[in-house]
Amino acid sequence: MRFLFVELKNFKRYANYDTRLDLNVSGARLLLGDNGNGKTSFIDAIIWCLYGRSSSSVEEVVNRYTKKDCKVECGFYIGQDEYSVIRYRNHTEHGNKLLVFKNKENISRRTINDTQDLILEIIQIQYNAMISSILFSSELYISFLRAKVTDRLKIVESVLSLKEIQEYYEAIRDMRKPVSEKLAELHINKERINAEISGNEKSIVEYKDNIKKKLIELKNKKDALQNEVEKIKVDIETASHIDFEKELQANKQFDEVSASNKIVTEEIKIEEKHLVDLSGIVDDIDNNKKEIESIEHINVDKELNIIKIIKEVEKTNLDIDNDILKLRNRLVNLQEKEKLVDYQEKEITKLNKEIDKINANIEKCITCGQKVSVEFSNSLIKKNEMRKNTLHSFIDTLKEEIKSDHTSNSELTKKIDELIKSKKSMPESSKYKEKYLLDIGKNKEQIRNQIKILENSFIEKEKFNNSIKVRIKALKERMQKDLPEKSKYENNYLEWLKNSAVEQKTKIDEYEKEINLINERAKTVYDKKFITGIEKRTKELNKDVNKNNKEIENMKEEDSYYEILQQLFSNKTSGVKKYLIDKMLDVFNEKVNFYLPFFFDEEVSITFDKDLNETILFDKNNVSFQTFSSGEKTRFELCIALSLFALVKTFFSTTINLLVFDEILDQNLDKKGIQAVTEIIDSLSKENSILVISHRDELKEYFENQILIVRDKNKCSRIA
Repeated sequence: MRFLFVELKNFKRYANYDTRLDLNVSGARLLLGDNGNGKTSFIDAIIWCLYGRSSSSVEEVVNRYTKKDCKVECGFYIGQDEYSVIRYRNHTEHGNKLLVFKNKENISRRTINDTQDLILEIIQIQYNAMISSILFSSELYISFLRAKVTDRLKIVESVLSLKEIQEYYEAIRDMRKPVSEKLAELHINKERINAEISGNEKSIVEYKDNIKKKLIELKNKKDALQNEVEKIKVDIETASHIDFEKELQANKQFDEVSASNKIVTEEIKIEEKHLVDLSGIVDDIDNNKKEIESIEHINVDKELNIIKIIKEVEKTNLDIDNDILKLRNRLVNLQEKEKLVDYQEKEITKLNKEIDKINANIEKCITCGQKVSVEFSNSLIKKNEMRKNTLHSFIDTLKEEIKSDHTSNSELTKKIDELIKSKKSMPESSKYKEKYLLDIGKNKEQIRNQIKILENSFIEKEKFNNSIKVRIKALKERMQKDLPEKSKYENNYLEWLKNSAVEQKTKIDEYEKEINLINERAKTVYDKKFITGIEKRTKELNKDVNKNNKEIENMKEEDSYYEILQQLFSNKTSGVKKYLIDKMLDVFNEKVNFYLPFFFDEEVSITFDKDLNETILFDKNNVSFQTFSSGEKTRFELCIALSLFALVKTFFSTTINLLVFDEILDQNLDKKGIQAVTEIIDSLSKENSILVISHRDELKEYFENQILIVRDKNKCSRIA
């Protein structure tokens, strides 16, 4: 896409006359003017004309003073065809019309939306991609290295216009939602039907179990009644042979003697509760005597001497351990230096490859493919050779240090081994604590006093127990040992037999009637019609389950398609976004390090890993970005921004001829930085039309072609 011109009228600060800027001009032009004069309005006009979108609201594109007749026209070539897009806003004659011309023929569609779709079909570049492709703003390059690592991915996504991938992901997620909801609804319906089937089957089982239980209950009740009838008959037969008065008198005599003995037994129990248990006192006396015997056999002086020797050995070994720790702290970790040697050797290999690549095509830039001078390529080769020699010297120094450290480590290890061997073995420890040994004499006297106290207590309590035993003996002598013979029948039973023979015969008739009712009830307890109805309903539910399962399989298949698309457009490793960023990482690193020599005389390189963490080597030393001055940080950021800009051109718009550098020379750049940027702009201007926007008059000396933007007396902008 090759831009030809942009022409605006009543657009933002530009008033009611046509202002035209030729864009089909090779080389760089300085667009100069104070802040707010409308320098970037030309770029805003191009974007608004092609996409109908602006950084401000749509209504604010109309000049604030005229408030009508806003018009922007943008001309461009695509292939051999010439196109012109004209967009109006609040226009007296054309309203908000949008027109497209191809080779001067009007090809506009019926509605504005349809015409906008036609423009996008023609240019085939999305809004964000177009802005990132032509506009290199100062706002872009002040944030990357200063940003958190977690925010750097968002910057790359923004400049590469990967936001659409996230939009696709969200759209697919929304499309999948009703499918997932329907699938969940089908699973819930399946669970409901299965639950009903399971409930029906359980109901049949429970019903049959209940019927079985009822029949068993009826049988048990019938058997119990029959047993009761037989028992009553036996009782009636037995009662005819019993002497009721004799049996009742025998029970009375037995109960009177038992009650008297029970009273005496309770009194004995009360007395026995007052007895004191002497076994504990005896055990305490024996334990104290054993403890005195054990103390008598201890050689106190010998045990105290053992404790003294152990303390001396512990102190000696502790001093040796401290010496070993000091020697170990002096050991050098060689692994980091060996890793650094390996890393520098890989850097030399990369430099050799870069030199070979430059020699293979010495008049072509290895990064962007543009034509360069032989002198420029030779200067890069010379810089790489110098860097190789420096790296070789650095590696040799590191290897000498590793060798020296290895010898030192061996000597220290030998000394450590000798100290370990000199440690003394620990003698067998004493069985007793030192304080216990020192207190043995005092303990003997205390134990002897305790024994005397316990023996006196034993004598007193033994006398007390003997007095209680005398009272217990007297109580036992009051008890009657020979009990009268008791009747083999209980009093209640005897009274019942005596008074209810007629009643028992009546009860037999009642039990037999109840047995007949149980027999009739057992015949009608099972309801076959109830079981048949449940089985029929279960058969219908099984058909519904099969139908529901088929719907679930169909929805699962549809859901799996959406799941695959979600993964494809997600932030995961398998997604398109992650794939694109991983693929561009090597190109990004290569471009950053291509631009660095323009800004720094020192040997410097930056490498970003897959998580966009940076490693900066400055004069062969690994340094942090935060250690650089404000001006040096700006140079680094500018190199990264130029590399991102180059990536965008590679991704989307290698054919666009327009590049706009918006106030990048107005930031914290010294003369070295400005010269570096102007050299890069000069190299790009051979194949592009470049606009450099600035408000600094001192930049005039760097640009032959200049366009001055001023305000007239009506505060409107114009080209001077």
